Amino acid sequence: MSRLLTHWAEIAGPEIASIARPVNVTYGRGGFGATLTLLTTGAQAPMLEMQKEPLRAKVNAVYGYNAISRVRIT
Repeated sequence: MSRLLTHWAEIAGPEIASIARPVNVTYGRGGFGATLTLLTTGAQAPMLEMQKEPLRAKVNAVYGYNAISRVRIT
């Protein structure tokens, strides 16, 4: 999680980093299937919703495995 926070702009890209920030990563049972929670404004949520899968792929590429299974927008 700390790497996500410190390198968020590099991981997500400047467009997404300007409208959303990571606030939490929660892990499922057994430590698999983590959920990344992003904070954004209501107006930006629909645009961010469309970017969820590409963003999840970018985050998982940083970790080197499928660490994040869900992206939740709040």
